Amino acid sequence: MEFLEILKIALPAILVIVVVYLMQNHASKQLDKTLLRMQNLKPDVALPIILSAHERLVLVLERTSPENSLQFALKPGMTAGELHMVLLDKIRTEFDHNVSQQLYISNETWDVIKTARTSLVALVNQCASMVSPEQDAMVLATHLLEVFQATEINPVEMAISKIKHDLSKLF
Repeated sequence: MEFLEILKIALPAILVIVVVYLMQNHASKQLDKTLLRMQNLKPDVALPIILSAHERLVLVLERTSPENSLQFALKPGMTAGELHMVLLDKIRTEFDHNVSQQLYISNETWDVIKTARTSLVALVNQCASMVSPEQDAMVLATHLLEVFQATEINPVEMAISKIKHDLSKLF
């Protein structure tokens, strides 16, 4: 039975690794195209917008990471089912609110960010399925943090790293 539980945890992580690897191969070509388009814009107008978009997306990723989102979502007396719904809503709201920022980043970076979002939703759903919705929310929170910290490839860190890499090419 333990092998199946380990497989449930490891399989999403492996899928994320494969997807991110494939996207990174294609990423540098798209970044070059994006940089070429940006060079045609007036630097004094475009650069602040581009930097702001990158900053906002890093904030979205940080806010939706389990460590940070649990700090704001977890309330006394909350059930695991309620926490599950609040976390999913927070992830979706944060990303939906900032979807327009994709205009100022490369397609590959946006894909890595979307993969991070998908991975976070999958992680929350997976952990929620392993606890009873009626249990105390702290059970889900603890399980979510344990699984997230045990993941070899952190999708949030990968996306932030990609954003930083893109910015380093601008300067």
